[in-house]
Amino acid sequence: MERDALHKEAPCAPPKNGALPLVSVVVPTYNRVNLLRETLASILSQTFKDFEVLVVDSSSTDGTEDFAAGFKDARVRYFKKSADGLVATGRNLGIRSSHGRYIAFCDDDDLWVQDKLSLQVEFMGENPDAALSFGYAVDFGDAGSAGYLRYPRNECDSAVSFDALIIGNKITASTVMVRRSSLDKSGLFDESPEFRAIEDYDLWLRLARNGRIACMPRVLCKYRVHEGALTRNPYKENLKLLKLIEKFRVNRWADEKLLKKAEANVLRMLGNAALLTGVGGYRQWYLNSFRLYKAPKTFFQMTFALMPEGVARRLFAFLKKAKIKGFQKGRLLV
Repeated sequence: MERDALHKEAPCAPPKNGALPLVSVVVPTYNRVNLLRETLASILSQTFKDFEVLVVDSSSTDGTEDFAAGFKDARVRYFKKSADGLVATGRNLGIRSSHGRYIAFCDDDDLWVQDKLSLQVEFMGENPDAALSFGYAVDFGDAGSAGYLRYPRNECDSAVSFDALIIGNKITASTVMVRRSSLDKSGLFDESPEFRAIEDYDLWLRLARNGRIACMPRVLCKYRVHEGALTRNPYKENLKLLKLIEKFRVNRWADEKLLKKAEANVLRMLGNAALLTGVGGYRQWYLNSFRLYKAPKTFFQMTFALMPEGVARRLFAFLKKAKIKGFQKGRLLV
């Protein structure tokens, strides 16, 4: 179902002082107490002060509960849920337990710039028709991409319509602020296990379908790149995207021509991942992509299907490496 009542459970009691915060910040976490310390420090040092923080813990065993539940700042509220491995259930529990007019998200390993909330609250106030706003994120941590934007500015700037967003997700969750009234219309995160790691993309698309989304041309967060990051296997994650497209097709939430274009793009990416990882079947993915939607990218990829596999893999790896270098040069250094 597209609609998911915001308060499936009884609304939580308002703060004892009767004052409701303007912004609710939802931070799902699991066994990352040391990273969580840094994340909360970046949130609590915001120049904007009218907010609450809802830490939703998936039954961590590393001392997270003692740390978060015993936090001295009254704005921090701790919730504990089962260890189901789903970020969606944690985010939804946080949303249902929140009081703010705006909902912001921050993963437990990311950091916010100090004026993130100030800039975004002002932007949402000046753009009352915006269901969702997001901004740029810069990589940091153990990666060659450290210091570069997660996505190029032009890609973020153009991902402000449903038609553009369904071709590829360019929204970093820790930069997002959503209007509560928009969640009432579009529903919450999909808690199905098959949507794990793409549940945020699914929600952004539903919000874009029902309202306007907007990109703020500012760096709003630092995205930590490390071995424990949730999304690791591009082949498996792209397979999940096919389920997402099918969900929108079954519910008739998008034009079939647009869905075919999006599906062809995913099939092409599956071919790329299959070729690089050696899982096999890359030729069929490329062929299916070309049959579904004929475009320069799908046509170009067909050339690899005609080569011997070893030659195709080496050539593709070389071109991919060159593309990454060019891609990074076009991203903002900070």
